[in-house]
Amino acid sequence: MALENISTVFFSGALVMGFIILYQVKGIGKCLSVMTPYGRMGLTNYEMQSVIGCFIFSMWAFGSVFGSWGTTELFALGLVIYTMQVIFSKFWLKYFLYGPLEWFWRSATYLKLQPFRRK
Repeated sequence: MALENISTVFFSGALVMGFIILYQVKGIGKCLSVMTPYGRMGLTNYEMQSVIGCFIFSMWAFGSVFGSWGTTELFALGLVIYTMQVIFSKFWLKYFLYGPLEWFWRSATYLKLQPFRRK
C-alpha cells in the first residue's frame, strides 16, 4: 500500500513535468493552449465532473453501470466528459471573465462582488 502511494506521487509529478516540458516546445505548446480555458475554470469543471459522475453511476440514473463497465469504457467516458468540458469552458469564457464557481469564490474572498461579464 505504501509503495503504491509513493509511486502515485512520482507518477503525478512526472505527468506534470511532462506537460510543462511539452508546453515549452514551440509547435506542441500551441496545441496544448486549448486546455487554458479548461484550467481557468478548474473548480467549476471539477465540481461538474462530480455531478456528472454521481448522475451516471447512481442507481437511479442509468442503473448501476459502475460495476459493469470496464476500463476501456470508463476511459472513453472520461475523454467524452473532458472534451465536452473543454468546449464548454472555451465557449463560457468568451462571454464571462470567470467560471461561475471561480467568480463566487473570488467574490467571497474579496467580500465584494467581482465583475462577471466581459465588456
